[in-house]
Amino acid sequence: MPNFLIILKVEKIGGLAGYGGEKSHLQSTGQLELSSISQEDQNVVEQLFKTTKKPPIPPTNDGLRYRLTRGTESIEVPESSIPSSISGCVKDSFL
Repeated sequence: MPNFLIILKVEKIGGLAGYGGEKSHLQSTGQLELSSISQEDQNVVEQLFKTTKKPPIPPTNDGLRYRLTRGTESIEVPESSIPSSISGCVKDSFL
C-alpha cells in the first residue's frame, strides 16, 4: 500500500484581532505534514475530524478557534482542542 503525504492546513480565526475575518488585515495560517507530528497528536486530529464537522465552541474571552483542512474536509475547533505541535505551525501576516 502506498504511503501518501497528508498535509494539514491550519488557519487561526476569530478572536479580538479578528483573524481571517472578512475585513481583517491579519491572516494567520500554516500547514504541516501529518507524519511530522507525534502519533498522539495525529490521533487527536483524526478524532477531531471523526467526531463532528463543527463541534460546539465554548465561549471564551476572545473566541479564538482554528480551521483545520485536510484534502476536501474542513472543521473548526476551539483553540483548547489543538495540540501545540499544530498551532505552532501558524504564522501571522498582514494583508
